[in-house]
Amino acid sequence: GSLYEYVEDPTIDSVDSGIQSGQGLKYPKGFPAGGTRINVVGKNLLYIKDPHIYVVYKDKKFVNSCEVMSNNYMICTAPTITGALDKIDEEHPEQLEYGFEMDNVTSVRNLSSKLNSPYFLFPNPIYEPFSEEIKYYKSDYLTINGQHLDRASQESDVIVKIGTGFCNVTSVSRLQLTCRPPAEQPPNKNDDDESTAELPDVTVIVGNNLKFYIGKLSYSPPAALNSPLTKTAMYGGIAII
Repeated sequence: GSLYEYVEDPTIDSVDSGIQSGQGLKYPKGFPAGGTRINVVGKNLLYIKDPHIYVVYKDKKFVNSCEVMSNNYMICTAPTITGALDKIDEEHPEQLEYGFEMDNVTSVRNLSSKLNSPYFLFPNPIYEPFSEEIKYYKSDYLTINGQHLDRASQESDVIVKIGTGFCNVTSVSRLQLTCRPPAEQPPNKNDDDESTAELPDVTVIVGNNLKFYIGKLSYSPPAALNSPLTKTAMYGGIAII
């Protein structure tokens, strides 16, 4: 006969998005696009084969996967919620039921009532393009403006790319992100991932699902760009007839 080892069911003690709310309490948070990181602390997590987090919005269940890191800790990805087209008020986010699907363990299902904290649904962050056609980079840091930036995502959820390089994110506040670009101007990338001589594109990626094009960045002062050669290069050598 086969031997069964009795293992206690997993339990979950805390679920959060790593962002402190006003009272120092942490809650799971997300926005409709999903894809951000949610930390889960509990016990006996290693015995679960394929854990998932779910969120209920307007009677529909939206699910995403979790990765067990140790017996006491796993990382889940915030589910993508479709149909959340109603305007979400960032001051009064939607409060949703959430829980986990772990084999047949029912005690981790409706965790919002058990832990007495809902899943807060905020509006998607919006990163705004540079106001000028080419942004001239002059100081140690680059700032990118936007809305709702830190409501449900933090520095570790955001990647800023400058061409083939990365801008190291140092802070995300409600309306602004700050990052430190590489020392040298990186080359740009075309659609085939090949380097080109164009000025590098700045893009912001939040979680797995949101991508924003911010604009072109130049490390050279504007005067240097007025020479005939760079003008042609800038406009891709379009002949004006």
